[in-house]
Amino acid sequence: MAYVELIRNPFVILHKDPVRKLVRFRRTDQRLVSDQLATMLEEMMTTYEQLLPIPERATWVLLQDMRDAPILNQSAEATLLRYLPRMVAGFRKRALLLRTAIGLMQARRTLQTLKSQPPRPAEPPPPQPDTGVFDDEALALSYLLAAD
Repeated sequence: MAYVELIRNPFVILHKDPVRKLVRFRRTDQRLVSDQLATMLEEMMTTYEQLLPIPERATWVLLQDMRDAPILNQSAEATLLRYLPRMVAGFRKRALLLRTAIGLMQARRTLQTLKSQPPRPAEPPPPQPDTGVFDDEALALSYLLAAD
C-alpha cells in the first residue's frame, strides 16, 4: 500500500492511497476532552478541507476506522455530529469500521439521525456518500473498492 500521511494528531491519523483513491481516517484510542473538542475539530477540519476539498473527493472513497476510538459521551457526540457531514461530504463511498456490536449499533443509529435531520436553511447540505458499516476490514475495503 502506498499510503501518504496527511494529518497526525493525538486523536486522528489520516492517510490517502493515491493508487486506490482511498482515504483512511483512523481514530486513535485517545479520549476527546469535551470542552476542547470543538476547537480541535475546527482546526483539524481547516487542514482536512485544504488537503481534501469537497469537489476533489468525488472519485475517492473513505474508510473511517473507528475500532480504537473510545465511546463518546453525549456532549462529545453532539459536537462531533456537527462536523461529520463536512468531513464525509463528497466521497464516492464511505465505510465505517468498528470493533464491537455496540459500536455497530451506535454507528447505524448515528447514520439514521443524520439522515433524519432537516438541513439548515442558510446552508445547502453537502453531498453525503453511501455508507456501509462493518466490523471486518476486508469486507469494508471490498465494499469501497468494488465498481459501482
